[in-house]
Amino acid sequence: MLTTFTQVKRKMNRKLEFIGMVPSKVDGRNPRHVRHLQELQEAYPNLMVPVTVGLRNSIADALASHVPVWKIKRPLLVKLVKKCAHWLTMCITKWILHNHVALIWRIENG
Repeated sequence: MLTTFTQVKRKMNRKLEFIGMVPSKVDGRNPRHVRHLQELQEAYPNLMVPVTVGLRNSIADALASHVPVWKIKRPLLVKLVKKCAHWLTMCITKWILHNHVALIWRIENG
């Protein structure tokens, strides 16, 4: 995976930054999945996102229905999307602070 990332960065976008790995299709009831997730977390502690995308029917339902996954009304899925959004916000904030980028937010009424 890191090799693929390096190739994409070199060939398509030199500014691309690798910010972490999000384990997906994780079945927490499957001992093999749990073991592999633990192995990844031990091998790459600084690269693992603190969120996993479980093996969920909602993702398959969204694909089959040709709708975004956030439009599937399932409580656990909504919770997952919120967690991912929170994590992404943290990553962006960390990147901004690391690169000393100043953002100006302008809010206008109507």
